[in-house]
Amino acid sequence: MPNISVRNSLEPLVVMQVVYRFVFLLLLVPTASHADVRELSQNELRKIVSASKAIDTRHLIADVESVMQGHVVNVRAFLVENMVTYRVMVRQAGGHLNSVMVDGKTGFAVDENSAVGRRVKAVVDANASATGL
Repeated sequence: MPNISVRNSLEPLVVMQVVYRFVFLLLLVPTASHADVRELSQNELRKIVSASKAIDTRHLIADVESVMQGHVVNVRAFLVENMVTYRVMVRQAGGHLNSVMVDGKTGFAVDENSAVGRRVKAVVDANASATGL
């Protein structure tokens, strides 16, 4: 008769318990979905700007054109965690199109690989037909 230890027979059960606990904990972690990111209409953005909660698009465009040395061709505004984030498309020398995301309150660039940047990009990619402001 083979010698089966209790330890060997319990290992798969212990491993499965650890895996289940890990998965359960992952489910408890709040995730950032693009459901809490939405594109603002011009009217909504106008109200937010008039309440001094975001940079005026005229100033935004002037600053972006100056910094990126190009011509702004499209601006879209998104509400992310109750903060405005702009996505600006710029045509630069040679006709190259580049985009930059800008924090609507501070005017600083938002890294496309940041949590906010990834969430805005997901919404942009999912709704690529939008025209912008």
